[in-house]
Formats: sequence, C-alpha cells, structure tokens
Amino acid sequence: YPEMKFVCIGDSGQKDPEIYTSMLEEFPGRFLAFYIRDVTKEKRDKAVQKMIEHARGHGVDMILAEDSHTVAASYYNNTLTFRFTTVCLSFPDVVLLRQLCRKHCEKQQISSKTCL
Repeated sequence: YPEMKFVCIGDSGQKDPEIYTSMLEEFPGRFLAFYIRDVTKEKRDKAVQKMIEHARGHGVDMILAEDSHTVAASYYNNTLTFRFTTVCLSFPDVVLLRQLCRKHCEKQQISSKTCL
C-alpha cells in the first residue's frame, strides 16, 4: 500500500525519534507526523531537537509532548488530517494512549470506530 500514510507515536526514552527520522530517508512522503512523549526531560532535549528539525526538513512535524494527554489531544485535534492513516505506537505507549483516546472519543461523542 504505497499510498498509505503514517503517524508514529513513541517516547524519547529509547530510540523512537532516531528510528522515525531514519524512516524518513527510507520511505519519503509516507509520514504525516511523529509524536514523541518526553520522558527524558533535559537529558536528550538537544538531540531530539535536532531530529525535530530534520523531520521538518522533510515536511513532517515531530511534536515533543510532555505527556500522553497532550499527545492524545493533539492527535484528535488533527483527526480530519489523519483520518485515513495508520498509527504506529511504541509498545509502552499503546495501552495508556488507547485508554486516553477512548476517553477523549467518549467525551467528544466521536464514533468508537474512529478511536484506537
């Protein structure tokens, strides 16, 4: 499915930002956004900031968020943009983000088919 676009959600604790930016080189034009939950605070900020700039150079927003609530809210503020995309999650974020997104859908009265 070469026309399918992706939104990737991960955190700054391991190598998610590095993996996502390296995918830009291998699969150009396939990504709409990368959401990175900041779990390392100042320790990796400079390195992640360079990857944010690299992603922007490819036309992809990499959003560094302080918590999963911010990620979920930002993602659902872009549901029309991201409507026909595949979301890739790093495993530790899957359960928490799924719960947050479902709560958000219920609160906003969005169809459960739209939620994770």
